[in-house]
Amino acid sequence: MAPQQEQPDVSRKVPKFPPPGATIPPRGGYEKKSGVTPKELKRAEGKVLRVIVAMPILIVTSYYLYKRAILGEEKKQFPERVEEQRQKGIVDVAFGEIKKD
Repeated sequence: MAPQQEQPDVSRKVPKFPPPGATIPPRGGYEKKSGVTPKELKRAEGKVLRVIVAMPILIVTSYYLYKRAILGEEKKQFPERVEEQRQKGIVDVAFGEIKKD
């Protein structure tokens, strides 16, 4: 004789979606609830994006300025040899290339 398989529990009722009496709000219904328009959301999004981009730049530049102004660290200088070669036109500092004649 073959073993009996378990029967699924059918005593639980599966809820219907949406429940009877509930209504689904139309698209864009958030305006009515919160009073915020898509134009205002775009403005807020732009402001948040600007803050996210500006904060790391502000933090890093403030750190270097603090090191130079408060701690007295010297500004980085080009090595003397490179500076001399740049004045003579031997080294192109913008690209770090040595010009060959």
